Amino acid sequence: MIKFKYKLVRSGQNSSDITFTLPPELDKELPNIFKIMGPNSSGKSTLLHMLAFSFYGHKKKSLHKRLKRKIETLLADRHSLEFEIHITNEKYNEKIIIKKLAANDTPDISIYNGKDWETYNKARLEREFELIYD
Repeated sequence: MIKFKYKLVRSGQNSSDITFTLPPELDKELPNIFKIMGPNSSGKSTLLHMLAFSFYGHKKKSLHKRLKRKIETLLADRHSLEFEIHITNEKYNEKIIIKKLAANDTPDISIYNGKDWETYNKARLEREFELIYD
């Protein structure tokens, strides 16, 4: 199961441009197998790009360049992204928590084992999980 919350703030190019916040309009709790449906601009792609980003998708050599660019757009100068994702595997009683704070407008994320709050580093995450995003 995936539980998430996120907020993406997009600022205009000039100081006179409008700044707006995109809250997700999707369900905030997703089962292990799900499909994402919704109207245009409801946050479907943003959720997928955010999930890929949280697993260092923007640094994977095997990920298509177009997808990398879309993930990196979340980190653009005019964007402020914060999120928290809880991924639970009930079969193996495992949980990881992935966080990015908006105040930290860098690509830094924190990943924890939900049982003992042990921090995952990028190497461990890549060893224990495989991002398939195409």
